Amino acid sequence: MTRRHPLVLTLLAVAGLVAAACSDPPTSGGEAVRTDDDGDGEVDLPECPLDALDEAGGPVEVDLWYGGATGPARGTKEDTAAAR
Repeated sequence: MTRRHPLVLTLLAVAGLVAAACSDPPTSGGEAVRTDDDGDGEVDLPECPLDALDEAGGPVEVDLWYGGATGPARGTKEDTAAAR
């Protein structure tokens, strides 16, 4: 009966890993999902203050977040950012 105990634990661990792998990825919180409130088929997004770019007197520094990109996709993003 001592051999069943590790087998049961192994099966439970595998089931937990499968459940975690099949679940939705985590979000950053807040309003992760926007809905169509007025039924016109478009999502109503908040106003984006782009006038700050017009008022800038020179180059503007931007932090580009691209989490999860690895391999060729990451290299392409870094090359694109470096070329600007």
